[in-house]
Amino acid sequence: VSARLGDYNKAIKLYENALIFRRQTGDAIGEANTLNNLGDAYLASGNYQDTIATYGEAMRTAKTNRDRTNQLRAIDGLVTAHTAVGRYERAFDLLEQRLALAKELQNLREELKSFESYAQLYKQQGNYLTACNFYERAIILARTLQDSKQEVQLRDQLTKIIQRK
Repeated sequence: VSARLGDYNKAIKLYENALIFRRQTGDAIGEANTLNNLGDAYLASGNYQDTIATYGEAMRTAKTNRDRTNQLRAIDGLVTAHTAVGRYERAFDLLEQRLALAKELQNLREELKSFESYAQLYKQQGNYLTACNFYERAIILARTLQDSKQEVQLRDQLTKIIQRK
């Protein structure tokens, strides 16, 4: 509740306390989830150093326990944080891991999210041709998933890039 109300300092303290209890009970999946929540709060407060450390710990914990949901979530947080501080190469490495995991899981929805993240990162860097390629790949998956709303949103992003050229 504190995080949703924008009181990130209070949320951070509460998540840190929750983390102690998660570790005492040996709840590794709960620990990874709490670490991701803590990472979200650090990210929202602009504390990128703690954001990266916390999401990194969440990713390792989730990977060790084969908790793919929290692993993907941690990667997403890390991509956002590394991008925010200009560490694009690391963000691309993480997206590569994300896409490999999505393919391993044979999860088309997560593959689509990976392609969209790639497209956004390339667009942010001004590499519009590669961004278009990733948007096109994401559109194909949206169509495969019969997600017309997502397809329309992706087509809109693609159109904006094409008009920009």
